[in-house]
Amino acid sequence: MTLTFSSFEPRRLVLAEIEREMIAVGRLFARWNGNVLEDPRLRIVIDDGRNFLATTRERFDVISADPIHPWSGGAGYLYTREFFAAVAARLAPGGIASQWLPLYELGVRDVQTVVRTFADAFPHVLVFATYYDAVLVGSFEPLVIDPAALA
Repeated sequence: MTLTFSSFEPRRLVLAEIEREMIAVGRLFARWNGNVLEDPRLRIVIDDGRNFLATTRERFDVISADPIHPWSGGAGYLYTREFFAAVAARLAPGGIASQWLPLYELGVRDVQTVVRTFADAFPHVLVFATYYDAVLVGSFEPLVIDPAALA
């Protein structure tokens, strides 16, 4: 099976957020985030995302992680083999994972280590990079991008 990126409409959304106050902050940005926090499909879980993945039996089509910078105190564990394996274990068949990776203030070796560690959990990986950031996308199935759909 090959995964082809196209538009899809999620049936449910789950947000795991470690800091309760970030929900109020997110509401301040409703104009820019599509007012997602008021979406009736959304379930908000106040918990560390890693703990949530370790304790739920749910499977997800998409798991997106947007942790703080890896050099920030306590954040490094969100860029580890164990975390990426936990994400992989919660994916539904055909699911994809994405992980934000800041490129600023990281050396080439640091970035290579995170990408290699991510690739240890997912046999198929795409990396989308800008000057300051990257997004890692991983799956157990080949990832194909339809240029027309992307445009």
